[in-house]
Amino acid sequence: KKEVLMLRFTTRIRDLVHGVVLLTDLETQVINHSFFQRLRQVRQNDVAFYVYPSLNVSRFEHLIGTCQVAGRMAENLILSPKWRMYFHELKGATGITSPDEFIVLARMYALIHDIGHFPLSHLFEFALGDYAASHGKSQGDIVLEWTKISGFDKPHEALGAVIARQLVRDVHFSRPIRNTLLRLMTEKKPPTNNPLHLMKSIVDAEIDADRIDFVRRDGL
Repeated sequence: KKEVLMLRFTTRIRDLVHGVVLLTDLETQVINHSFFQRLRQVRQNDVAFYVYPSLNVSRFEHLIGTCQVAGRMAENLILSPKWRMYFHELKGATGITSPDEFIVLARMYALIHDIGHFPLSHLFEFALGDYAASHGKSQGDIVLEWTKISGFDKPHEALGAVIARQLVRDVHFSRPIRNTLLRLMTEKKPPTNNPLHLMKSIVDAEIDADRIDFVRRDGL
């Protein structure tokens, strides 16, 4: 039986890669938040534009594209023969009660998964690794000192967890979406038997919405 989806889209964006991207009101609120808007000034590929002048992709547009791809992936997962079994486990673990909420969560996690990136993206992190080594510390030690978030070696992931905690205060999420989104942003690797492991893999795996978007976007 095919699920009837009821997501209501209120914003339309013209995107270089995906054509028309539709966004819900909740997603638009997140995008309009100052923490997200700053990503307009954060380059996806740090200083590569010095060699390739047209490579001016920002984290801002990449995250909107990743949201689009993740939403499509979630919609396809609902058609899987194993969907009912998985959804029963997800509902018990998170309180999510409908396929729509599953798609909302996948899209929202994709939308903010890189929200913690620093200026110059990964180049900043390479420099931080050198700084940490020169002080006899690991990069994870520095990240923990800065953010008080444990379990992350990459500063953009830990800062993303910090920002996510503020976002859920400023934007009105339903309780299941809010709590599950925080878990996705603050837990690096849920166990494989945890239903959140699949949610993470939509955005963070060998083949995921993140890579699907940036490979096409950077290629253009």
